[in-house]
Amino acid sequence: QFGGARGAEAQFLLARMAFERKAYAETEDLVFALIDGFSSYEAWKNKGFLLLVRTYLAQEDYFQARATAESILKYVTDAAVLEEARALLVEIETAERGPNPTPEAE
Repeated sequence: QFGGARGAEAQFLLARMAFERKAYAETEDLVFALIDGFSSYEAWKNKGFLLLVRTYLAQEDYFQARATAESILKYVTDAAVLEEARALLVEIETAERGPNPTPEAE
């Protein structure tokens, strides 16, 4: 196991590779290991939380996706991370409405 910033980066990259393989349970485990094992590395931890939002979104778990994104907005100060979290919230809202919502008939 790697330590320090390189270890945090390696853990994040493993999680991202799992996400790209659509191995969502593995992605969650790897992100939680990143958060637990490298909590002092804010940048990697924040990337992990954003990946977690994407993981929940991919699984259509909109409740967890929204809760995680809102938690990022509440506790993170990095402007780029906040911007990405806001964009993900828009994606969540769009997904919650479903494909091509039809306007109500008048």
